[in-house]
Amino acid sequence: MDAILAAMSPTFLLALCTTIQNANVPKVETLRGAHFEVVAHFDGRKLAEEALVAAEAVAIPLTPIFGPVELARRGAVITEPRMPIHLFWNPAEFAEEAQRSPPTNYASEFAFTSATTRAAYVLITPASVGNALGATGLPVHTKLAVARQAAELWAHRASPLAARWPYWFLEGGATYAAEEACIAKGFIQSRLEYPASSSLHLRTKQLLAASGLPNLFAFVDGFPGGLTNDERRAVASQLFRFLKEPAHAKVIETVAYAARVTKQDDVAEAVSRVLRSVVGDAQAQGRLEASFDTWLRGQVPAWEELHGALWPVGDTWIQAAVSVNAIAWRADVSALERYEITGETAFFPAEHRQSNVLLARTEHTFVAVAFVADHGVDVLEFDARRPESERWKKLGESPIEAVKEGRFIPFKIVANGKAIEVWIDDKPVLSLADCGTALAGGWGLGVYQGSCCAWRNLGFKALP
Repeated sequence: MDAILAAMSPTFLLALCTTIQNANVPKVETLRGAHFEVVAHFDGRKLAEEALVAAEAVAIPLTPIFGPVELARRGAVITEPRMPIHLFWNPAEFAEEAQRSPPTNYASEFAFTSATTRAAYVLITPASVGNALGATGLPVHTKLAVARQAAELWAHRASPLAARWPYWFLEGGATYAAEEACIAKGFIQSRLEYPASSSLHLRTKQLLAASGLPNLFAFVDGFPGGLTNDERRAVASQLFRFLKEPAHAKVIETVAYAARVTKQDDVAEAVSRVLRSVVGDAQAQGRLEASFDTWLRGQVPAWEELHGALWPVGDTWIQAAVSVNAIAWRADVSALERYEITGETAFFPAEHRQSNVLLARTEHTFVAVAFVADHGVDVLEFDARRPESERWKKLGESPIEAVKEGRFIPFKIVANGKAIEVWIDDKPVLSLADCGTALAGGWGLGVYQGSCCAWRNLGFKALP
């Protein structure tokens, strides 16, 4: 982890005052590619171009899974309608479209595909990122959502059976293709280092550690039981990626072919039967399950993102929050009594402007070092066991004029048992001899609700 964080060099230029012109603008941008058309319901051609790149990139990983999509041509001219993806900035317009165009069962809160309109709809979120888009471009989580919806549109254009494909195959295949598309285009450098994808894997790994995963073949049959929607999606995505490993190439190729060509009315049952047949008898099926568990344990996800969104832009991390605080914990750290965290943070114009370095994670509590624009530095303790109005307790504060919008603010945090020191611009600004709790534990990044902030040059190291 230290090597990854140390490699972040300060080359990202933060354009703090660039905004997207989205309010009260009727302009609609329509861009067309080889397979998809992106309709941006705001004045933002650059963002539409980035969305179209993400959508078109699913063609390579999807073709061998869901089958090819060939649009009719007359010479070099495409004569068949392309698959439409509508990109929204206004949440009310997105919600209205969701009312008019019933989503499929694979809808998420900010993205869905409608079988009625044969189109996809994606909302750029959260609102706090608005003034950052000129500097960051389309957020990676939005590109991933566009690619995920493009994959579902592709499935339905490629096969008339797609609506009856088993959940794990369609959801897992679409998520896999979206991740691979974003990796191929350089939006994501590593699936296990990108917070949203890393968290999907970790959620499955946590299920395995806590109570064991549902029987793999019961899950394939569609009867896993006891899983939330998020857990079901997480297991489907990791199962599909596991089956895409070279050792299981024959399995996934045979299953994908069966899904595309079976004539049975019950496609899910036919696919399940083919999967069992190609895997083998009960002993072989048990070995596959054990291999899946081993594969899950062997992967090392770097982040656990609980709220909001954290994504890379070059050598910088951007983090944005909606109506609750954004929280992303490093998932690959061990508890240390003495350590140092260094980095720089900056604020984009937004409703609120506060970034948080999170420390001392336990089941119910953590400590936050908060950098607040036009105020300074606070050290706060959060305890979920207290009444809601009392969950945050201020342990110390230091007003500092240098903590303001328009610059990257260098910081250093030194933890030693229960003591903490905070430095800004190489100067000590706040020191607490006893925070009332041991500061050993996981660390992470957060921003206050309605904020959008940037991080760079992050470093974490043990102290002697």
